[in-house]
Amino acid sequence: MTPARAGLRSATAAGLAALAVAVFGFPQPFLAVLASQLVVSQARGGGRFLGCNLWAVGIGAFSGVGALALCAQEPWLLLPVGGIVAGIGGACWWGSRGPVAAMVFLMGLVAPLGSGLIYPEGAVINGFAHAGSLILALLAAAVARALFGLDADEQIANEEIAAYPLAVSKTAFGLLSGLSVLAGFGTSALLLPGFVVPLSISVVAACCSFGSMPVPGVIGQKIWGAILGGVIATVFVILVAGAGNDLAVLVGGLVVVLGTLEAMARRSVSAAGCYRQAAAIFAVAATMLPAPLAHLSGVLLRVVSVWVGFALALLVGLALLHFGRKHPDLNPDRRAG
Repeated sequence: MTPARAGLRSATAAGLAALAVAVFGFPQPFLAVLASQLVVSQARGGGRFLGCNLWAVGIGAFSGVGALALCAQEPWLLLPVGGIVAGIGGACWWGSRGPVAAMVFLMGLVAPLGSGLIYPEGAVINGFAHAGSLILALLAAAVARALFGLDADEQIANEEIAAYPLAVSKTAFGLLSGLSVLAGFGTSALLLPGFVVPLSISVVAACCSFGSMPVPGVIGQKIWGAILGGVIATVFVILVAGAGNDLAVLVGGLVVVLGTLEAMARRSVSAAGCYRQAAAIFAVAATMLPAPLAHLSGVLLRVVSVWVGFALALLVGLALLHFGRKHPDLNPDRRAG
């Protein structure tokens, strides 16, 4: 059955990514789990362009580390430099290889920049570690797709989605991806400096999602999904804490929840946007490898940071869609697949 296959595929990708980052001990381990979920069932290039996506991660990470080196004496320059690089790079990857490549490029870029903006010590090492997490996520998604490939119904559905033109052109996306990076960095630095990476990654991921979705009405589903994902993450962490903060329980629970949400998205196509947004929020808020957090306050602040990032992305996404409609001459002639 399609829902069961999709759920197993998502659960496998999440499990492989979580185990890999637990073994390597990378910082911000949610990156691997989140990216694996966003890529594994992606209709626009998630499985067909693995090599390009790996290049996008590498180029994004090196761009971020390069910006850190250039701005080492003047950290405040990371904001405009990061925005410019995000805008140019995001537009190039969006126009040439679609949302997946643009998303992983931006993730590879903002993770080291976010770390360097608040904690400059060790930011270069952390930047390459973040790139490693994203590479593991892409490989985990590729393995999961190979083990549980798309069946005929899923292939038809994905082809229908990919047949829609992207909601905005590469020019509009380039402009607003730069603004999304500025918004994420500025807000996190002022309000939640300890969660700059989760907040900024949430902004980038949601902005790419809003820019690629063919149906604007899905925005309402995503809002409910964001709320649902935060609630599930909070309850999940409480249950894990009650089970003794056992790492095996945590990883097993992540796999079950993310697999179930993807299966529900496949079973109820009309509410798929809600379930997948809930899975993304849950992946960021509940992934606490290599060991669970000791205090619930840290989890709550993480949930809040993800919600704030989503709210910023919602504003950026609405502006992005409005810009694309207001300037139809900027729409791409070809459809990105």
